[in-house]
Amino acid sequence: MTPGEYFSFLLAGMTNVCRPIENLDGTLKNTTCPCGQSNERLRIYGAEEMSPNQYPFMLLIVQIEKLTRRRKFLGGATILTERHAVTAAQCTRGLAPNADISVVAGAHDRSKLTANTMMVPVTKHLEHDGYDAKTLQNDICLLFLASPLRFGRNISPICLPTNQVSLENKDVTIIGWGMVGINQPVGRILRRVDVKILPHSECKPVWLPLYNPRPGIFNQICTGAKGKGACLGDKGGPVIYLDPEIDRYVLVGVVSFGDELCYPDHKTVESNVSYYMPWITSHIKSGYCQKI
Repeated sequence: MTPGEYFSFLLAGMTNVCRPIENLDGTLKNTTCPCGQSNERLRIYGAEEMSPNQYPFMLLIVQIEKLTRRRKFLGGATILTERHAVTAAQCTRGLAPNADISVVAGAHDRSKLTANTMMVPVTKHLEHDGYDAKTLQNDICLLFLASPLRFGRNISPICLPTNQVSLENKDVTIIGWGMVGINQPVGRILRRVDVKILPHSECKPVWLPLYNPRPGIFNQICTGAKGKGACLGDKGGPVIYLDPEIDRYVLVGVVSFGDELCYPDHKTVESNVSYYMPWITSHIKSGYCQKI
């Protein structure tokens, strides 16, 4: 399906996609292209299983083992355009130059490929040039795909932020295949958890010096809620915010690190996508979607 066909498909079959929505102040907001859709609106508390393809912008990153052709789980990622995705730098840094990695779109159970999934090889992974594996600063990476994703109901892009705005204390959602509790294995089924973006003052005492936003340099955000958060296996996945001005999901964070043992009330640190927009758009010149 071409981008034009996808656009027509969404306008014909779905509501509130790339069309004006009137806000309380009478203003109208659009997006530059269809993005950030959810196939089902559910409010789930805790790390619970979602409906398949509930968030069609979610990607699974796998490495294909050369001898066995088995798929090794590397982390999550988010669709930006039909040929680009974003993840955490730690998901790809350290891979051999000839490593065979792919993304799987439309995945729910990461152990299975179905009629709704599409696996596409990654031709290039571009980690931020300031990424530091010790401090986990600039933990963000772009993935370049060998062929375009086929957009439709089960596979579609996220909306990217337009400006740097403070979302402190706003509700956001983390999506991933991470562990769901202490001493539990990495998840097989995609799950979501609803948390809040926390004030910097709550996270600095926990994660300093790994988390240390400075005046004018807010390259990280911190999320959490009572007994909820990301865990081992969620890295690279999205933190999304339902923007009321467009009624669509916007990518606000990329999961970087947290408490690997999944203790209750642990806080998670993410790369702040709005801060990295100049870097993202310097490498992806067109095709991404934003609020206008």
